[in-house]
Amino acid sequence: SSPNIAVGPKIGSPGHTIMLRRTMAASLGRVSASRPAQAFEAVATRRPYLASGVSAALFLFATDVGTQRVAQRGDKDARWDWRRSASMLTWGFFWYGGPQQWYWTVLFPRLIGQGTVTQAALKTFADCVLNPLLTYNPCFYMWTGFVKGKTFDESLDQLKAEYFGVCFGSVAFWVPVQFCNFRFVPVHFQTYVVSGMNVVHKSWLSWFSNRKPVVKVAVDAEYEQVECFTLAMTSHVA
Repeated sequence: SSPNIAVGPKIGSPGHTIMLRRTMAASLGRVSASRPAQAFEAVATRRPYLASGVSAALFLFATDVGTQRVAQRGDKDARWDWRRSASMLTWGFFWYGGPQQWYWTVLFPRLIGQGTVTQAALKTFADCVLNPLLTYNPCFYMWTGFVKGKTFDESLDQLKAEYFGVCFGSVAFWVPVQFCNFRFVPVHFQTYVVSGMNVVHKSWLSWFSNRKPVVKVAVDAEYEQVECFTLAMTSHVA
């Protein structure tokens, strides 16, 4: 006789979804059982907005510093752009310690709910499509531009030039991430999942929103060299 083989629930079935959620909760529960995690969770429970803002600020600051180091590898004259890193740090603190935390913990659960596939899909659409289009990306460009010393018009021009590119990239990255997050992760752990994934997304966003000035500086320098050479040749001929 053939041996009995245990067969789990069918993929996509309610039983499979419940199993995934329990597995995810158990894994996160083991992480949260550590002493540092318990200390942080206690602070996050008492002051959720402050904890979210501080953790996001540190994540984004470290991410931008790392992104700059990678982008400047091999360039001996490159210097750390502290204004750029400061813009990411302050953005993380004020946005994730304010509007974004309110979206996740108050607005979305209250308006949409939690637990079903439909609710997860609606929250994903609200957070990953409407949010970047209407609030996140416009506020990101205006705030980080201000901290970096740009004028309002300069920040607005950069937003207009890069709006569709940054929105498309953000939607493509966050839709699958947040659907799984909203569907399988308990509400009180969702912020930390996003913080971890932000390392990847904000590395890209920091590079994307700062890549054109670097190219422009190089082009301007090359143009100045050509202009000086032309002027010298003209003077010589004269």
